[in-house]
Amino acid sequence: MEYENTRYFSLSNTCRKNDVYSGDRGFASPSAPSAQSDFPKVAVIGGSLGGLFAVIAMRSVNCDVEVFEKSPANMKGRGAGIVMQKEIVNFLKEHNIVPSQSLSLPAYKRQYLRRDGTIESEESSMQLMTSWELLYRVLR
Repeated sequence: MEYENTRYFSLSNTCRKNDVYSGDRGFASPSAPSAQSDFPKVAVIGGSLGGLFAVIAMRSVNCDVEVFEKSPANMKGRGAGIVMQKEIVNFLKEHNIVPSQSLSLPAYKRQYLRRDGTIESEESSMQLMTSWELLYRVLR
């Protein structure tokens, strides 16, 4: 697929077309695939976190989804720690992917630093932290 001089690669080798989310952190082929799918056909452009969340959600309601990503290799190193928001925790539970505790560590305070690295202020704040790459690997 070409779009504005950017080549997109199908991720169908890991997110196969016509697969149905099996609820155990993976995809399974339908038991009796038909020659022509009765499910809505959807193309997701972008295989990063947002695209992968969309694929899982759409496949859970039986959409026929194919994902396209411009990077031919697995993405990695897309940032440091991120907060595991309650929406992510709820999504993982709803789709039986993995327990959020296995993907995160608790942080009990937040520090704000000056440019020189000294602490300007800090506050108590319990949050679950994860990494972009770990979440990507689990969703992929």
